[in-house]
Amino acid sequence: MLEFIEEHSQTILIFLIAVVALYVAYQQHLTSRKKFKLAMFNRRLVIYDALKDFLVSFQRDLTIDFEQLQDMRRQLAGAEFLYGQKVVTLNQEIIDFAVEYITVQDTLKEVEHLSDDERRPTLQREKALTLRLVAALDRVHEAYKPYLHFSRVK
Repeated sequence: MLEFIEEHSQTILIFLIAVVALYVAYQQHLTSRKKFKLAMFNRRLVIYDALKDFLVSFQRDLTIDFEQLQDMRRQLAGAEFLYGQKVVTLNQEIIDFAVEYITVQDTLKEVEHLSDDERRPTLQREKALTLRLVAALDRVHEAYKPYLHFSRVK
C-alpha cells in the first residue's frame, strides 16, 4: 500500500488540490450569489422607502411639493428592472395622482377667481385624490411585500 502511495503521490496530491480548488470555487459562487441578492434587496428597499416616505409625508402634511415629487421619481428609477409589472403600474398611478393633486392645489390657490360652480368640482377632485393618496400606502405595502423578504430574493 505504501508502495502504491509513493508511486502515485504526485497524482494524489494533484487530485486533492483539485478537490480543494473546486470547494473554494463553489464557496465563492455561493458568496457572490448572496452578495448579489443583498444588493438587489438593498436597491429594492431604497425604492420602497422612497415611495413610502413620500406617502407618509403626504398623509402628515396633506400637501405635495413638486421638488419632493421629483426626488421620489428619481429614486424610483429602475423599478421596472427590480419589480413586477404590478408594482411599476402602482408607482406610476401614484405619480399620476400626485401630479394631478399638485394641479388641483394650484387651481385652488386662485380660489377667488373661481365661481362656485368651478370651485365645487375642484374641491371634490381634491378630496378624491387625497383619499386615493392616503389609501395608496396600504396598496404599496401589499404590492411590495413579496419583494421585501431577503430569503425570497431571486
